[in-house]
This record gives sequence, C-alpha cells and structure tokens, in this order.
Amino acid sequence: MIYPFGVRRDIGLQALSLKLAAVASVLNAFALLRIGAVDAAALSTLCAVAGSMGWALLRGRPLPLRFGPALVGLGLLDGLGAICLFASLERLGPVPVALLGGMSPAFAAPLAFVALGERPSREEVLLGLAAVVGALLFSWQGTAPVSGAGVALACASTLAYTAGNLLAKVALRHSSPSAVLGSSRLVSLSLVVGYGLVAGGLCSSHPGMTGVALVAVAALAGNFASVLLYYRVLRSASLSLTTVVRVAGPVATAAFAWPFFPMSLTSLNLAGGAVLVGSVTWLGVGPGIRRGLARRGRPAPASAPSA
Repeated sequence: MIYPFGVRRDIGLQALSLKLAAVASVLNAFALLRIGAVDAAALSTLCAVAGSMGWALLRGRPLPLRFGPALVGLGLLDGLGAICLFASLERLGPVPVALLGGMSPAFAAPLAFVALGERPSREEVLLGLAAVVGALLFSWQGTAPVSGAGVALACASTLAYTAGNLLAKVALRHSSPSAVLGSSRLVSLSLVVGYGLVAGGLCSSHPGMTGVALVAVAALAGNFASVLLYYRVLRSASLSLTTVVRVAGPVATAAFAWPFFPMSLTSLNLAGGAVLVGSVTWLGVGPGIRRGLARRGRPAPASAPSA
C-alpha cells in the first residue's frame, strides 16, 4: 500500500515515539531497583515539565503554560496514570506492564460511549472482553496471579492514559503540542507531589545518583520526547490512525524489555498473551480493513452514455 506523504510522516513520528517509550520503560524498570515508585513518578513528571520549558526556550518561544478544563483534566489523568504506572512497574516489571498497556483500545470504546455517546458494536464488546480475559490469563501463575494489585494498577494506568488521550485531542484544537504537554504535566506534578505527601511515599527512599539519572533520562525520552511526538501526530491525524499504529507499541516494548527482564511463562500465559495481543490488534486495525474491503467491493460508477 502506498501512503500519502503526510500519512507516512505521521507513521514515522509514531514509530519513533514508540521506540523512545520502549527505551524509557526499560530504564524506569532499572531505576525502580534504586528509587521508590512515588519518588520516580514525581521526578519523571518534573523532568517532563522542565523539558517542555527548555524546549520552548531553545526555540525562542514563550513558556508553554496554559490552563483550561481539558488541560487540567488531562494533567490529573496523566498524574494518576504516572502513579499507577510506576507502582505497577515496581510489582510486575516492564514486560507484563507493557502487554497490559495494550488494552487501551479495549478501554477506548467504553470511554467513547460515556464521553461521546458512541455505542460500541457487539464485536467491539466481545473483543474488549477477550482482551481482559487474555490479560488475566497472561498474568496467572499457578494458583495465584503474579500480583493482583500490580495487574489492577497497570490497567488503571492504561485507562487513565487512554482517557487523557481523548482530552489531549480536544486541547490540541486550541493549543500547540508543547503547550499541551508542559501545562498538563505541571498539573500532573501537583497531583503526584500531593499524593506523595498525603500517602507518605514521597522522599521515603534515599536514591543514589544512578537511580535519579535513570529516571531523568527515561523521562526526557518517554514522558517528554515520546509524548511530544505523539501529540504532534494526534493534532492533525485521526484517532483511528494513531490507534492503528500505537497498537503495536506494547508488543514492541515487551520485546525490547524481555532480554533485560525475562519471565518464565507457561502455555496458559502464552495463550493469554496471544488472545490479548490478537484482540487489541483487531480492535485497532479491523475497522480499517473492513472499510478497505468495502471500497474494493463497490461496483464502479456507470459511465455516461456516449453521444
């Protein structure tokens, strides 16, 4: 298939975004061996804010800080997603968290129903349920799951980020990608720090410079550069196009992380992973394939009779 130049550029930007996110996931997993989850979430969000402001200064533009309902909502959701993400990484490791993150298309349908009034089809409901079952089977180890709390936190993180993407699409209608990223992450930082102070997890550990450096590099790669690239695509591309490309992200992240954090998987785990990946992949690419087949099956318009 030959894509128009703009589509090829969007896919290329998304591919780079996914690679940066995969690298960040592995770095964060190593960092969590040296730093607490709440401290890592706060530091990661702070680095994203600093990256956004530094990027603006390098380009000679005003600091990208704007606030509105969509940006505040996005910041709160991203802050919640960051807290849950680092807590799940601490319990599960990057490979299960990456594959569980593939459930975002399964969460997108009910969110669209609640927020936009879109009714999911029977196929979407069945595929979403299959993705949930696959995720549970993938995490199962003998008589007990790897970590019920870890699975729940990973799913909560995915749900928060998926809902945030809907608000990001709204915010990008009126603000630049850097403004959306910087402003929302400042709100996220307030939430993460507030949670850490209330829950007592902030500054509970004494991380060395290695842990801090790993989180900082991961944040600039994943929480800043990767998200900024994604927002640039999301601003002009349709949500369906971004979903089709990003549905491969969790699999790519898991494959990149596997050599560093290998897992012992049973046949049941492998079957569950296959169901999960297959379900979310079809949720992402199925509608586009059906539209393409429908266009090919349409009869050619009748030509005008010759004089």
